[in-house]
Amino acid sequence: MNEPRALTELRERKLVAAIRAGSTAAALGAANAIAEGGVTMLEITFTVPGAAQAIAEIAGRPDLTVGAGTVLTADQAHDAIAAGAEFIIAPNLSYEVARIALQAGVLYCPGAYTTTEILTARSAGAHLIKVYPVGVAGGPDYIRVIRDPLPDVPMLAAGGTNLDNVGPFLEAGCVAIGLGAALCDAKLVAAGKFDQLTKRAREFVKRVGATVKTGALIGGLGLAGLASPGADLARAGTEEFSTFDVEAQEEDDESLLDHMLLRLPRSWRSEWERAPQAIRTSQGCLTSGQWFIDTDLKLRAPLGMRARMGLDLRQSESDNASYDFLDFSFQFPTGWGTPGFMFRPLFDKSRQDLALTWDFGADTSAFQLQTAFTFEDMFNNLWAFRQTRVGELSEPYERHPYEPGLRFVHRGQRVRVELGGRYLTPSRKSVAPLQAGGVTRLETLWGTLGFMAVEARAFGIDWEARGVNHQAASSDVPIDRSSGDARNFRRKWAGEVAAGRELVPRLTAELRWLYQERDQGVGAPLGPGAFAAVDRLLQLDASYALNPTISARVGGLFDRITVAQSGTARFPSYGTRNESRAYFGLAMRFGRVTIQGVEGVEIDPEPYEVWLVHDKGFLHLQTTF
Repeated sequence: MNEPRALTELRERKLVAAIRAGSTAAALGAANAIAEGGVTMLEITFTVPGAAQAIAEIAGRPDLTVGAGTVLTADQAHDAIAAGAEFIIAPNLSYEVARIALQAGVLYCPGAYTTTEILTARSAGAHLIKVYPVGVAGGPDYIRVIRDPLPDVPMLAAGGTNLDNVGPFLEAGCVAIGLGAALCDAKLVAAGKFDQLTKRAREFVKRVGATVKTGALIGGLGLAGLASPGADLARAGTEEFSTFDVEAQEEDDESLLDHMLLRLPRSWRSEWERAPQAIRTSQGCLTSGQWFIDTDLKLRAPLGMRARMGLDLRQSESDNASYDFLDFSFQFPTGWGTPGFMFRPLFDKSRQDLALTWDFGADTSAFQLQTAFTFEDMFNNLWAFRQTRVGELSEPYERHPYEPGLRFVHRGQRVRVELGGRYLTPSRKSVAPLQAGGVTRLETLWGTLGFMAVEARAFGIDWEARGVNHQAASSDVPIDRSSGDARNFRRKWAGEVAAGRELVPRLTAELRWLYQERDQGVGAPLGPGAFAAVDRLLQLDASYALNPTISARVGGLFDRITVAQSGTARFPSYGTRNESRAYFGLAMRFGRVTIQGVEGVEIDPEPYEVWLVHDKGFLHLQTTF
C-alpha cells in the first residue's frame, strides 16, 4: 500500500489538531492560532458550519497540512477533497468514504475500537487507524495490549488525549496523536481567546519534542523541497528534441543567470503536488526581443465512480527549446496501479500523439511511479492519401518514432529522491520538395533526457544534489546526396549541489554551485563546425518571511563561462567571459494566488545599453482552483 504524504508528514510532526467551532470564521481563527503555536496539521471537522470553505481557505497555505474530520458521508468526502483536504478522518469506517479517499490518493483514517474493527478498517484500505475513544479503552496501556498482535498497523490515538499522556501514547507505539478539546477547547474558541490556543499548542509541541529526541531535526523538514529539473510527466513529444538547441543560449550573454531566477520558489512545490486543479507559470526577459514562458496547467474531473479525466497544458518557450502540449488523459484506478491513455490533438493530424500510461501512487503518496509509452505522430502514414501532410508538406515516416518514459519519486521523512527519463527512438521520414523538380529529403531525429534529484535534511541543513542530461541528434540529407547531411548533434548536461538552513527565525539562506557543459556540432553544408561551452555558477540566496503572506528575497549570481569553437562554421557568441548579477524580490499571497517578482541589478559592464542598473525582471505565479 502506497503511503500518502500526509501520513509521512504526520509521522514527522506527531500531532494533528481537531478543530470544532460554531462558525467558519471561528474555525479559521482557531486554526491560525494553533498553527502559530506549532501544530501545523489541522483537522477541520464537519461539525463546523461551512467546513469545506474553511478547508479551502487553509489549503492555500503551503506551510500547513489540512484535512477533514468527522467525515461520515460520501458527499462530505467529495466536498473535503475538492476543497483541498489532504487527509480524511472519521469516527467510523465507511466503505464509500474509504473508496473516495483512496481513489483521490489522500490519507484515510477511520475510527476503530476493537482489534476486529481495526483489522476490518485496515482491510478496507485505511492507511492509519484512529483508535477511538482511546481514553475510555484504557489509554496508553490499551495501545500496548492491542499492538502486541497488531505490530504493523499504524495507529492514531484520539478521544482522551491530553498534555500528560501524549508522551506515553507515542512511547506505546502510536504514530501520532489526535488532539481534541485538550487543545481546541470549544469554550475558548467561542470566547475568542485564541492566544490561549496558541499557548496550548506550544506546550504540546514542547512535550512531544521532549519525547521524540529527533523532534528538532524533523521539525525543520519543512524547509526542504527544491524543484527538480525535468520533473514533468513521463510522457513528452518529438518537439522537445527537434527544437532543442544549446548554442542558442549565446544570444543571451547571461542566459544561465536568467534561467536560475526563472525557477519557481521551492516552497511552492508542495501546494502544486497536492492540488488536483492548479496553474503555475514562470516568465521573464531573455533578450530585448525574447520572452521566457514556462507554464503548467492541470485539471482533473471524475468519470463515474472510479475513472477520471485529466487535462494538462505544458508550455515551454525559451532559448533551450520551444513546444506547447495540450493533453487529454483518461485513467482507470485498479488494485494494480492506474492504467490509462493520453491523446494530444494538433492542427496537423499527422503530428498528433497517443500514449499508453500506467501509474502507481500519486502526487501525495510516499512512492510514485509514472510510466508511459508514446506513439509519436501516430496518424502519420496511416492513410497516405490524406494524413501525411504537415504544414503543406508531405512527410511520411520510413521509420516511425516512439517514446518510452518514466518518472519515480520517493517522498520520505528525511529524504526525497526523484529520477526519470525519456527516450525518443531514432526516426526517419521522407520530406517532399517544396517545388516541382525539387529533391526529396530524408530527415532523421533521436534524443534522450534523463534527470535525478536528491534532497535530504541532516545536521540542521537542507542538502540537495541534482543532475540532468539532454541530448538530440538530427540530419537532413537529399536522397541524391547532392549536399551534406546537415548533421546536428547537441547536448547539455549539468550537475549542481546546494546547502541551506534557517539562520534565525524566518530568515533562511542557501548556497548553490552549478556546473554545466554545452556542446553542439554541425556537418556540411553549414559545417563542419563545433561549439563547446562550460558554465561554472555560484549563487547565494537569502529570504525573510515578513509575515505569513509576504516574504522578501535578495541574492547574487556569478557565472564563469568558457567558450571554444572549431571548424568553418562559426556560432554567434560573446566568447569566454564572466557574468554577474545581484537581485531582489518580493513574494505575496492573495487568497490562493501567490505571486513573486524578481528584479535583476546590473553589477558588471555590458556590451549593450541597459537602463540605469536594471538587468531584466522575472515573474512567478501559482494558484489552485
